[in-house]
Amino acid sequence: MTPRKSPHWSAMAGEFFVASECFRLEWECAVTYGNAKGIDMMLVDSPSGKMATIDVKSIRGGHPWFINKSRVKVEKNHFYVLVNYRNRFSDNINTRPECYIIPSSDIIGMIVPSGRGSQECVDYRTVRGSKYYEAWNLIFPSGTSPTVPLPSPTARKCGNCGRTGHNRRTCPLP
Repeated sequence: MTPRKSPHWSAMAGEFFVASECFRLEWECAVTYGNAKGIDMMLVDSPSGKMATIDVKSIRGGHPWFINKSRVKVEKNHFYVLVNYRNRFSDNINTRPECYIIPSSDIIGMIVPSGRGSQECVDYRTVRGSKYYEAWNLIFPSGTSPTVPLPSPTARKCGNCGRTGHNRRTCPLP
């Protein structure tokens, strides 16, 4: 069994990726550091003087984003950016991760029990294809609307024959 990879790398990469996107939108961005921080970054839209805060949650792919409902900071200018590296974290760095920008007031309704004790999460199926995909304009109106096309779902291959459209259990080959 392959040992589980540390979430540290995807978490840090996600924070800096989001910071990079904010700078590309010409927003002032300050990344916070430390294990006991309450937010991941603070933003300022210089022309308007408006401020916002962001929490970034990143996954390599295939897992939900773990978020405790009791720790969600519901405020008008607080957002969650969920980053999904789509299982292409270190093997293909040319693949752009998916970003879902969600107001803190909306994310509360998306958090469900994870099935792992008392942990709670936001499942990828909840946000995939939603209005939150690349919705940077929700943070500040000067942000762009989705500029990246929605990724097409990857067809899964049968573990028996390698073709798509069925799985190992329903494979027509013996």
